[in-house]
Amino acid sequence: MKLILTSFYIHNRLMKRAWINIMLLKFDEAREDAYRSLQYHFDPSVMWNSYEVLGHCYAKIGKHNTAEGFFSQALERLKKSNLDQKRKTVTEMRINSIFKKIKGRKDIGGAAKNITEVLTTPQVSYGVNETLMCATDAVEVNVKEKTDRGLYATKDIDPGDVIMVEKPFVSVLCRENFETHCINCFKRLKSPIPCDTCSRVWFCSEECLKDTNGLHSSECRVLHLLYESEICKVTPAPLVLR
Repeated sequence: MKLILTSFYIHNRLMKRAWINIMLLKFDEAREDAYRSLQYHFDPSVMWNSYEVLGHCYAKIGKHNTAEGFFSQALERLKKSNLDQKRKTVTEMRINSIFKKIKGRKDIGGAAKNITEVLTTPQVSYGVNETLMCATDAVEVNVKEKTDRGLYATKDIDPGDVIMVEKPFVSVLCRENFETHCINCFKRLKSPIPCDTCSRVWFCSEECLKDTNGLHSSECRVLHLLYESEICKVTPAPLVLR
């Protein structure tokens, strides 16, 4: 019974967030939550909601053929739902009102209206330095004496120019960002997924949650100890562990 109630609770919360994202025109996030909700097979009779959300998302971005399929599935499952007849009739009218508008229409080409954020590595300005690969070609390493070694500009550098890009040897997410950023890739959260073991950190996607190369799995069960330890006052203990 506990598992069933938990599945229903998760499905319900995902659906509420999905509808809010649709109203905010965040169709990628709404679609992710709808697909995620289908993993919780609490009761097939409530799954019409997930399919309706998917239908709305694809209709809004011009994928009418795909939207038709999801609206059809929503109507089929609505017939088997446990809603009372009045709510069932109202819901059916709502789905059909959009279904009829897009039925038979061709897909609209081009990019979707809502694009999921993609984090990219910045590129150095003025090209890559042949001697120091992580630096811009606008600087050079100059060694004049044993104690006089430095990085010197070879041309004027404007404010905002990228001088150096280096991949960190190790990195951790600050504790104050646990609820706003993904613990795995550090991307800002939009439709967060909690860690199913510690529930202290969040992931931005199923891919990050299942990433076997991610380091959270090794620190998950002791995360609270790492941040409460004395060493954390000087150096973040998770950084030392990693």
